[in-house]
Amino acid sequence: MGQYGFSKCSEITITQLPAQLTGFGVRAFEFCSKLAITEVPAEVTEIKDRVFDRTGITDFTFSNNIATIGALAFYAEGNPTRTFTCRNEVAPELGDRSFGAATSISNTTARILKKHADAYTAWGDAGLTIAYLSHKMTVSVEGEGSAEVEGSALVSDANVEDGAEIEVYEGENVILKVTPAATVKLNGEGLTPDSDGENSYTIAVGEEDLTLEITFSTSTGIETLNPNKVSCNVSNRTLYIIGEPAATVDIFNCMGSHVLSTHEQTVDLSRLAKGIYIVKIGQGTFKIINK
Repeated sequence: MGQYGFSKCSEITITQLPAQLTGFGVRAFEFCSKLAITEVPAEVTEIKDRVFDRTGITDFTFSNNIATIGALAFYAEGNPTRTFTCRNEVAPELGDRSFGAATSISNTTARILKKHADAYTAWGDAGLTIAYLSHKMTVSVEGEGSAEVEGSALVSDANVEDGAEIEVYEGENVILKVTPAATVKLNGEGLTPDSDGENSYTIAVGEEDLTLEITFSTSTGIETLNPNKVSCNVSNRTLYIIGEPAATVDIFNCMGSHVLSTHEQTVDLSRLAKGIYIVKIGQGTFKIINK
């Protein structure tokens, strides 16, 4: 797009730019007061001088390819409330008053990743209010047990209880610990315990809000899902099959993955991680806890 492309087209309304756009000339949209775009195509690497000078932009997200933001690129009069989001590890270089004079942009906020804070010192010096990107993690808990969270993602100390909404920083990790073992789902998908902690889960916070489901078993040993003449019992990490000799025994973890198959009446569970398993014996299905 050439320089002055839509300059002073104050009545034009644009909400989205074509994906094939690769760049702008200077002052491409200056004085387009009804401009409502929130981002530019990924191929654009530079926002030149005064491209969005005195436009109607109040909420804008920079792609990771933006390296420089020119002088007066987002200049605005009247100190409006504006939010600029930038997830870049290296902050785009600013020109002279890229977001306006430092004395008149107190309502302009730059939302960045906490882990990249050191890279955005110049943005703070330019007068922007720096805020860290965060999201809500909504928690549901079923059954009897306890859970706690820690880690760099926590905005503040939080209790893990049914209905809780925990604020977490984007790009950081939450460590969830449950006692006793539980079934844990994140956004509807089952989680696998950390290899170094059978009741510990590392949760990476992405760009969206999270839903965390924790389900503690109400059984202390074995729960029959399908009544049948066959049964089983767990003791000291050993599974004992009762009835139907030579029946095929298949064991699945709480994620549904098949972990063991045998015809033995006594099954050593010590090589399996502690937790909840589904056991299928002939036509019988059982839920067990390997403690």
